Amino acid sequence: MSVAGFFEKISGLKSKKEERKLLKVYIHQYVYNLKHRSRSYKRSFLNLAKKIEAFENENYISIYTDSFCETTAENFVYFLKEKYNHRANSVRTMYQKLSRVLRSAHKAGYKVDFRFEYIDVKEEYVPSVSLSPSEIERIYNLYIKNEEIAKIRDRFIIGCCTALRYSDYSVISSENCIGNNVTIKTKKTGVVVVVPQHRYVREILAKYNFHLPALKSQQNFNKVIKNICKRAGIDDLIRIERTVGVKIERKNYKKWELVSSHTARRSGATNMYLAGIPVFRIMLLTGHSTEKSFFKYICISKEENASVLAGNEFFK
Repeated sequence: MSVAGFFEKISGLKSKKEERKLLKVYIHQYVYNLKHRSRSYKRSFLNLAKKIEAFENENYISIYTDSFCETTAENFVYFLKEKYNHRANSVRTMYQKLSRVLRSAHKAGYKVDFRFEYIDVKEEYVPSVSLSPSEIERIYNLYIKNEEIAKIRDRFIIGCCTALRYSDYSVISSENCIGNNVTIKTKKTGVVVVVPQHRYVREILAKYNFHLPALKSQQNFNKVIKNICKRAGIDDLIRIERTVGVKIERKNYKKWELVSSHTARRSGATNMYLAGIPVFRIMLLTGHSTEKSFFKYICISKEENASVLAGNEFFK
């Protein structure tokens, strides 16, 4: 290669590094390359692309990979809140996806304005619910005639007794039942966890002769499990205050309204913790790598905390 050809090649590489691309177009390219990700994961990024297009139309601008300076980023965050009335944590999640896409664009050789990192969309603490052992027992003993509804209840109970994610407890089969344990390689992290079989788990496995029926969808699961909890009388009032759009929403919910597939995992972790099982042993079951992430799953109300502390010698 001649000297002129060498410098021409270098110049070409440099110019490519300076390219900018319409961000919504790049996001579609980014999603196309997510070969092994779930449909829901891909959809979340395509949804981001739609929101960026709406932001463009609202402001009569075009958004490129290098358009997110501090001001544009701040305006986009406000747009998500005001236009879509998103909750604070939903906005945070969307901005995290935007950040991931922009860093990917930079690695791909496109110009990116890294001032978008100056915008810190903070996580908002919103109380999550967990079910007590007595509430889980009520759900377990609830008479359910419909087989489809009963199998959702049974899968949920398994989740409550293993502290596994829905993606794992929803697919447990006879192959995962080794001895008196449930052994499974978790879908999200790829970590193998071994959980002792709770009495309820053993009885449910025996009920189905170790061939647990499949579930339709997580969306259907969440709808049905709320109704099951309602029938079981899980109706304590829970006060929730959170940011919705640009306003603070304060509302009382009945506990069953806040139950979802993920409540099972929170319930399992919380009840194990309250039972006195050492944190590091529970983390071996839940697959958490840090205590900080683990304690986000522990649901202890301030009233319950005060009740326990009242028995401490200090308060006597």
